[in-house]
Amino acid sequence: ASGVALSSAGSRTTQELRLRTTRSLWDTGYTDESWIGEPVMLIPRMQTWVDDLYPGTMLAVTEYNFGGLEHINGAVTQADVLGIFGREGLHMACLWSPPDSSDPGAYAFRVFLNYDGNGSQFGSLGVEAGSSDEESVSVYAALNDSQSELTCVVVNKEFSGVDITLQLENFDAGVAGRLFRYDDSNLSAIQNLGAVPVTSGSLNLVLPAQSISLLVFNQDECLNHGDVTRDGSLTAADAQMAFEIVLGVISPTYTEQCAADCDGNASVSAADAQLIFL
Repeated sequence: ASGVALSSAGSRTTQELRLRTTRSLWDTGYTDESWIGEPVMLIPRMQTWVDDLYPGTMLAVTEYNFGGLEHINGAVTQADVLGIFGREGLHMACLWSPPDSSDPGAYAFRVFLNYDGNGSQFGSLGVEAGSSDEESVSVYAALNDSQSELTCVVVNKEFSGVDITLQLENFDAGVAGRLFRYDDSNLSAIQNLGAVPVTSGSLNLVLPAQSISLLVFNQDECLNHGDVTRDGSLTAADAQMAFEIVLGVISPTYTEQCAADCDGNASVSAADAQLIFL
């Protein structure tokens, strides 16, 4: 669409258009807002050609650019694009004129490739994920190779905060997940916001305006509640460590906090330590 590709973020009108145009990659019901003036559904269209004419051929988009990579708007758009590429089964894509490493657009890639600064990545096995309002919020999900960890990227394309309920199915997420986020409150880092409570496979989130949220649910980290020391048994040492977490004597890792959170409210209190001791 005019004013989007290879351009700066631009006005709010242009930013809203940029966020909508990602639908031309996949949405059969979206009319492209350029001179084309009809549904493009680029990746499904190409896949149909492959299936009909040369089954098994891998697909690539060898040049693309949605612009705005110096701005949170471009970062959110790029994150949405990467999620679409994965969900639709694209094998390769080449971004024309990549962002500088410090640009917001670069953080869209880090959300998928290095969200914690220690090399942790979005999963390698895509699983079904959907949104009741794709125009406002997109959701992408994947499992790791061992299928013990689920990662979900939630993209808020609105210019205001959005309250959502995320429902997890066919995956035991335990009582908590980890939340990482990139938005314009800090354009220099993906923020680790710690644990978020999960109740019966459901969690509530407030998504800031134009933001990228990453949720990580790891079954291995939350298998044995109470075993804070991770030695395979419940002892007084576990209760003592839980009390030290409550008192602020130690700063727990996510795994330790998850183990100490016996009542499943995504926080550690004296009640948790008491449950372990009993």
